[in-house]
Amino acid sequence: MYQYYHNPNYDLLVIRHFNDFIGAESTKSLIKVTQFLPQKHIKRLKHIIIDFRQVSSATLYDTDRALHSLLHAQLAHLPSNLKLVRLYDKANPATEILAERVTRTLEQITKDLLSPIEHFSVYSERDVLALLDIPKEMLIWADGQWLPPPDS
Repeated sequence: MYQYYHNPNYDLLVIRHFNDFIGAESTKSLIKVTQFLPQKHIKRLKHIIIDFRQVSSATLYDTDRALHSLLHAQLAHLPSNLKLVRLYDKANPATEILAERVTRTLEQITKDLLSPIEHFSVYSERDVLALLDIPKEMLIWADGQWLPPPDS
C-alpha cells in the first residue's frame, strides 16, 4: 500500500509505502503517480522521496527490472538535477530486503536513464534535509496531506 504527497512549490514528490510491500510496488507507484500529476509539475520535479519506514514486510519476489525501463522512459523528461531519496528505518526488519531489491535493480536503473538522477539511501528525516534544499516543515508527514493512489 502507498500514499503520496506532492508539493509543486518545492518541486517535491513523496511516496510513502506502508504495511506489506508487494512486488515492484515502488516502481508501480511512481509510474501511476507521475501519470496522474500534470506534466508541467512532472517536468519541474527536483526531489522524489520514497519513504519505506512503515513497510511491515517485503520479499525479493517480483523484483521487476522490466518495469524500470517503463518508469525511466516516463522520467526521461525530468531535469538532470533530480534527486531520488529512499528513506529507511534501520530498526525495521523489512529494510534489509528493501535495500537488496534496490541493489538488484540498480544496474538496470542506471542503464535506462537518459539523464542522470542522483540516488541516495538515508535513515532519518535529518539526512533528507541535508541532501535536499527544502524547508524542514516540508518533511512533516501529516496524515491530512497524504493522497491515496490515483487508481483508488
